[in-house]
Amino acid sequence: MQNDNQTQRAVTPSLIAGATILFIGAALLLGNLGIIQTRDMWSFWPLLLIAAGTANLIDAKGTQGRALSGFLVIVGGLFLLNNLGYVHFGFRTLWPLILIWIGVNFLWNATQSRPGCSVSDTCCVNGFQVFGGSKQRVITEDFKGGEVLAVFGGYEIDLTGSSMSQPLVVFTANAMFGGVKLRVPDTWRVRLDGVAIFGGYEDKTRTPPMSDAANVRHLIIKGMAAFGGVEVSN
Repeated sequence: MQNDNQTQRAVTPSLIAGATILFIGAALLLGNLGIIQTRDMWSFWPLLLIAAGTANLIDAKGTQGRALSGFLVIVGGLFLLNNLGYVHFGFRTLWPLILIWIGVNFLWNATQSRPGCSVSDTCCVNGFQVFGGSKQRVITEDFKGGEVLAVFGGYEIDLTGSSMSQPLVVFTANAMFGGVKLRVPDTWRVRLDGVAIFGGYEDKTRTPPMSDAANVRHLIIKGMAAFGGVEVSN
């Protein structure tokens, strides 16, 4: 059993990050001492992106997390090939790729089925805000999830007066140049599975006490925060 645990922990994000930083630091030191030539070493800076993507891939949860990690590895590889003279790739090409990737992720979210929740269901929260804001207080005994999208706008959703009949519910919160704030009851346990690119997902909830485990409900937050943020609190 001990050997199995050691095998599972053989490759971790910390190991990849540490090895990458150690390699760069050692190369710079040897260059400053005149032992090796590091004049062209900066051509290999995309290795940092590749290392970051690989490290994230190890701990990635869900399809979107793996997609973001793969995107970092691909972009890092393209920059590296550009610096070595094999392809022509620069920041002017990167921005359209980022927009395409964001669009694909939004389309992916839109095509995913959400069992037990329809757009017209009063037990769900669904909405779309562009250049505006919305504040909602939802009170229901059977919250089933939903999906909101804020583009150059914001959502504030208060679910503290609601409860779930199911032990697990999925809610999708997307923000692009905007934000989504979600308040949930103290008895809900939140798990963030969203992807952030130039944005952030933040969990400010308090962990329900283990003594009340029978009443704990699980809320999974999915989606994307692109140039925006999603915040969950009690």
